Amino acid sequence: MVEPILSCQQVTKNFKHKSVLKGVDLKIEAGRILALLGPNGTGKTTLIRTILGLLKADSGTVELFGETLTTRNRADLLKQIGVQNDGNLYEQLSVKENLRIWGQLYGLDASDIEQAISEVVERLDLVAYLNEAVGKLSKGNRQKAALARAILHQPKLLILDEPTTGLDPQMVESFLSYLKELVASRGTTVLMCTHQLHGLELIVDDVAIMSEGKILLAGDLERLLSSRCDAQPLCLKVAPLTLAVKTAQNYGRIDLGDTGLRITGIQRQTIPQLVANLVALDCDIYHIEREALSLTSLYLEVIGDSKDE
Repeated sequence: MVEPILSCQQVTKNFKHKSVLKGVDLKIEAGRILALLGPNGTGKTTLIRTILGLLKADSGTVELFGETLTTRNRADLLKQIGVQNDGNLYEQLSVKENLRIWGQLYGLDASDIEQAISEVVERLDLVAYLNEAVGKLSKGNRQKAALARAILHQPKLLILDEPTTGLDPQMVESFLSYLKELVASRGTTVLMCTHQLHGLELIVDDVAIMSEGKILLAGDLERLLSSRCDAQPLCLKVAPLTLAVKTAQNYGRIDLGDTGLRITGIQRQTIPQLVANLVALDCDIYHIEREALSLTSLYLEVIGDSKDE
């Protein structure tokens, strides 16, 4: 059994009379990217701060690299973690000055700092902005500067809190592509806390969907999607449409489109019978397939179900 890089076990956190984390269980294995998803205000940032020891859990445990997080070992454990947010950048200093300061704080030698800076700014296309004050950078370049700071010391675990907020689509795609490359080349483990789903399917290995302080669903993304494929609507392009609708309505809820119909709730084992019935009625079937399940549709399904309870 692979020992997880990060393990949260029944973590709870309350602020006054409000319960923010309600028995959170979360694990990430080495070399994987996990996206922690959920609406704003659902407890994601509180969980991140608890993992980093910035907040103390009221109950439960956080384990990092096989050790239970305590006040005694926190400093040593955090040396193996990189955290990306622009709150830890000094706006009046240049990108290079920021990175040098953080290299020293990470305990790197002077020569190693310069080498690390050279590598990260090249990879993140920040060379032209090295001497620019952080406060004058665009949102996208600030995000890249924050990522450069976070990965400067080649951490085992990289924690990202809403890293793509405010970035244009092209920048988001470039940012996510770099994360995947970082994992492949260095074996970095990534926990990405976000509510923006665009592009995530292409890079994440695991997802955890969170709402109102609870993890509602977690696991390998590919397995989660495949396990739900039979619940997806069936789409048909068929003629004559009116005759097909009359037959198909016996198999599930019908939605009509411009060129065909969509059947929600149809069982897999009944699809051959539906096709046979349509053929018997001399209907022409031009196309038939299950609607693809995406991360977005999975997320909306899980979050929607939680609100219906």
